[in-house]
Amino acid sequence: MSINTASCLFVRLIPFLVIVDIINGYFLNKGMDSSLGVCVKAVILLLSISILMVSTKYRGILGFTFIYVPFFLLTVLLNTDSPIAPTINHLLKFVTVVYVYYAAVFLFRTNKISQKKIVMAFYVNTFLLVVNIYSGLLGVGYYAYGDMLGCKGFMYAHNEMSGMEAVLFGTSYFFFYQRYTNKKFVLIIINIVFLMAALLVSTKAGILLVIVDLLLVPWAFKKSKGIITSFIKTSKIKIIVLLSIIGIMVYYGYALLEYSGAIDRWTYFFDKDGTDAIYSSRDLFWEEEKYEWIDGNISVEMDQADTLLNYGLMGIVLVYSFYFSLVVKAFHYRNRSVYAKYLWLLNICILASSCFAGHLLFSGLMGIHFALMNAFLYSRDILSNRINSYEGEKCIN
Repeated sequence: MSINTASCLFVRLIPFLVIVDIINGYFLNKGMDSSLGVCVKAVILLLSISILMVSTKYRGILGFTFIYVPFFLLTVLLNTDSPIAPTINHLLKFVTVVYVYYAAVFLFRTNKISQKKIVMAFYVNTFLLVVNIYSGLLGVGYYAYGDMLGCKGFMYAHNEMSGMEAVLFGTSYFFFYQRYTNKKFVLIIINIVFLMAALLVSTKAGILLVIVDLLLVPWAFKKSKGIITSFIKTSKIKIIVLLSIIGIMVYYGYALLEYSGAIDRWTYFFDKDGTDAIYSSRDLFWEEEKYEWIDGNISVEMDQADTLLNYGLMGIVLVYSFYFSLVVKAFHYRNRSVYAKYLWLLNICILASSCFAGHLLFSGLMGIHFALMNAFLYSRDILSNRINSYEGEKCIN
């Protein structure tokens, strides 16, 4: 397969990720096995491998993985009685992030894909995720928690939606903000839509990370002062109309949240003590499992603990070396690119959240989007701050 064909197929599959997860979740919630999501992501993984094989720079990553992964899996098979399939599935979620990230970086650097097409893919996936979440208000889909609390639509793993919301909402909002920076009303609507979606799903990490998204973007652009100044200078009639609309949205928003059961979910958080409210008893799971290193298929739903328990010290060094390298790269470009200034702080927040929330660094829903979000840094337009100046070659079959 030629590099042009692989890059074309790679780009064309990205807009279908969320709809595939929704369809996959529909069957899984019905108790029916579905391999649709696994198949689509496997194709993207294979395309990433074929892209990386073209570059001598990235062949070392492929070679190391092909040697280390079989050796690790053999160690698990010889030392434990745990089923190997869940361990492979868990490991491939991380490997997919690594391969997709480096494949996308290569394609951006060689101008084989356009920023515009990936941005549009993020818009499409964000729209579908929002529709999926809000459909719960119409009685469509499933509750996120028992006792009819929270809305997850047709997604299966609602805990993994936290990272998905952070990456899709944050990246889309970044590009929305740049385009509509002078249209305050549009930005307010987008803020409300994204924040309400996070509140409806009702996961702590999701709410926290979406709030971080909505604060980081204007900070990165350094427009917050300008927005406040322009708001003060706005005519009194426009201010009254704007505040009235916000008041109506808040009122009906609260009614919708109460209807969805999200309010009861938050009350449940606040009724707990400090540690339990943060960890949701995950610290107790850690106390029970912390001596079972490299047993395979173990999860206490805190990513740093899961990494240690499943992959040992070597594994935790490899996994966190990759994620910390993303933070360092974005930090390096922070003075050159507005996007990098936003990205390095969001990466830190996601890493921090993974320490008490889990399902972030090993998320099937977030993984590919997270890789692409970080690969954006190597788009020529992003590095030159020409955020809406889209260039790149067209797909060639």
